[in-house]
Amino acid sequence: MSKRCMKESVFVKKTQEFLKNLHIDVVKNLLVFDELDSTNSTAKELAQDGAEQGTIVIARTQNHGRGRFDHIWQSPEGGVYLSFILRPKTSAEK
Repeated sequence: MSKRCMKESVFVKKTQEFLKNLHIDVVKNLLVFDELDSTNSTAKELAQDGAEQGTIVIARTQNHGRGRFDHIWQSPEGGVYLSFILRPKTSAEK
C-alpha cells in the first residue's frame, strides 16, 4: 500500500472520529471521502435521492469543485471542502 493510500485512510478515519465526537444534533449523516469531483455535486445528487437534512459531504480534495452559479475551481490538499444538505421550511424566494 502506498503512503498516499495510507494517508487517505487516516484522513477519512480521523475526520469521522472528530465529527462523531462533536455531538452536534444537526449532523445526521456524515460522508467523508479522500477525493471527489465535487462535494456540492455529490450532495445535490444525494438530496435529489432523498438524503435527509443534516447530511454532510466532506472531501480532502476536489478535482472539479462546483459552487454558486456553477463556478468551478480546484481544491488541493490542505483545505477542508464540504457541502451540507439543508431542507429549510421556507419558500425558495425567501
